[in-house]
Amino acid sequence: MDEFHLSKERVGAAFAQGSKYDSLPQFVCDLRLDYASKLLTTTDLSITEIMTKAGFSNASVFSRYFNRKYRISPSQYRRANKRQ
Repeated sequence: MDEFHLSKERVGAAFAQGSKYDSLPQFVCDLRLDYASKLLTTTDLSITEIMTKAGFSNASVFSRYFNRKYRISPSQYRRANKRQ
């Protein structure tokens, strides 16, 4: 942004215009949730460890966003999708 003298608002607007996401933070959150879902099905890490590795610092926020995207809690997702 500094190199091209663009404001964060301008970058965010350009991103929103060229993607299915309304904002850059929404895109980042979605990437974090995708990563968390992968960890839930491929590791035995605790949900708290997964939440932290995915970049969330608050368990209730993580659970709310996860549930909003997948329509299921992280623990239910793990049970339903655990790879053997």
